[in-house]
Amino acid sequence: MNFPRISKWAIATRVETTSLAVASVGLGSALAAWHGLFHSRIGFLSVLTAVFLQIICNLANDYGDFVRGADPINKAKPPSALQTNLVTLKEVKRAIQWLLIPTIGVGGALLYCSGIASVTLLFFILLGGLCVVAAITYTLGDQPYGYQGWGDVAVFTFFGLVGVGGTFYLHTQQLSTVWLLPATSCGLLAVAVLNVNNIRDIVADAKVGKKTIPVRIGKNAALGYHWCLLVGSLVAVVVFLALYTHTPCSYGCICMAPLLLRHGIAVGRTEATQLSAQLQQLVFIIIGFIGLLSASLVLC
Repeated sequence: MNFPRISKWAIATRVETTSLAVASVGLGSALAAWHGLFHSRIGFLSVLTAVFLQIICNLANDYGDFVRGADPINKAKPPSALQTNLVTLKEVKRAIQWLLIPTIGVGGALLYCSGIASVTLLFFILLGGLCVVAAITYTLGDQPYGYQGWGDVAVFTFFGLVGVGGTFYLHTQQLSTVWLLPATSCGLLAVAVLNVNNIRDIVADAKVGKKTIPVRIGKNAALGYHWCLLVGSLVAVVVFLALYTHTPCSYGCICMAPLLLRHGIAVGRTEATQLSAQLQQLVFIIIGFIGLLSASLVLC
């Protein structure tokens, strides 16, 4: 076993960033368990599929930004594996191609285990294909949508609606909307992570024509947008809990609200180039928030 080789690909794929994808499908599974319809194989395969898609997205993102010069080495964040020559463009491209095989295989196994009807199966096959295409074309291709400011919409869709709602349906096969508010909260929080990232990189992105939301509307407006994302996520969960749950312990996730609000204040007071620490803290807060919400649905 070549440990250095494994180590370099752990850095290149940024495996640690898959936590939000896992939290998204985990919340969908928790909602299904809350309905008494959780299936362990579907839950496990959903997590694997989400992890593979996130890794492909990470590699494609680094590849596209590196080629376009949109990710210069600076003190604001650690350099990527491409920037430090730990991997080459050819190796990253090959890795993306090879990763498509297990991604499609695991996704296919997920749909097979779900036993959904043929018409719905076709829909999920198309949705799975769209997920793969979206993961690759975020910064790759002639017109990458991440460079046009559509990254926020994609993140909300795939980390919120698809991750939570899609997983819930594969477990339950119910056309219920009970998942919509939790999915909205999860999606908004994932967008908040992207927004902090884009505020941090606002100067570098503007120089290469990467028109993220902060680049388009300016830092001050982006900070206001960030507050809308944080508060909106909390409101969505509170409304969900008020409508559908009836036990005090189900409100345990609200204990994370002060941390989210403190984070929002800190982002406004921190220089853009110093936001990496706030970015990491936000991810930890979100994992705690979604984890507590999921646990309350299963246990309370």
